[in-house]
Amino acid sequence: MKRISNITQPITIEIRRHEDHTIASVSVIMPTWTKEEEDCSFSVNLPLFGIRTFAKDKEDTKAAIHEAIEVFVRTSEQFGNGLESELQALGWNLELEEEDHTILAFNVSSTDVVFEQIMETGEQIAEELELA
Repeated sequence: MKRISNITQPITIEIRRHEDHTIASVSVIMPTWTKEEEDCSFSVNLPLFGIRTFAKDKEDTKAAIHEAIEVFVRTSEQFGNGLESELQALGWNLELEEEDHTILAFNVSSTDVVFEQIMETGEQIAEELELA
């Protein structure tokens, strides 16, 4: 997982599919928030996926984020209406759609100053999942 500075970065997800339409890979750039809890564990929030997960320590947060994204992707495909549809239901916008390649973005309105500032406080992550 690559960490990016808090300078405003694009919030995107790129989905690549095999010929049989199963997901080959998913690349995500988005903010996350990590908070140390009273029991010294860490809560990890991925609000643009509607997910909150936990890690046993600071070093485990990377694995927790990776696993949360993977579970979201697999669950969206297996039990939902497909990853693209589930993301659109959460407010993501379709930017590019080709047969084997889709890009969605979460656009923060420049007129929504409070939301824009909140998004800038998160730690940007870049995560790529290769799925079999």
